[in-house]
Amino acid sequence: VFWAPKLWGVTLAAKAVLPLALLGVLGTVLAAFPLYIAAFLDAPGGIPSNEVAVGALLDTSYSDSAELLILLSAIGHGLVALTVLAFAGLLLKTVTNGDTSDVNPYNGHTVEWIAASPAPAHNFDHVPTLASAEPQFDLTYEGTRA
Repeated sequence: VFWAPKLWGVTLAAKAVLPLALLGVLGTVLAAFPLYIAAFLDAPGGIPSNEVAVGALLDTSYSDSAELLILLSAIGHGLVALTVLAFAGLLLKTVTNGDTSDVNPYNGHTVEWIAASPAPAHNFDHVPTLASAEPQFDLTYEGTRA
């Protein structure tokens, strides 16, 4: 989302991205956290080291609580996949909409925000000489007093 202006020349709307980000966080937590709990309930997992471990890994007769946790984790993975697809759709819609972004929509201070958006293949016509770590800040506020 942050690099969309430099990569595609568009700024993604925060009101559309924030719900997707929250859905992605929820999906990530739901995908991972139940499996941590299931591991403490002796649900099989990991890299099997012998035939017995392989058999335990392939056996699907878990306890009821472990089955619920594994189902919750699968739902979390589904939410993450849904988030990725929705983000791809939002990005495609925004890119094809034709609205272009400012060169520096987030008021970044580093050198990459000096280049045009989207950045051309060569970025700069000549290699810029930098006098500080924040050259865009220096260009923007040159001659002003703090």
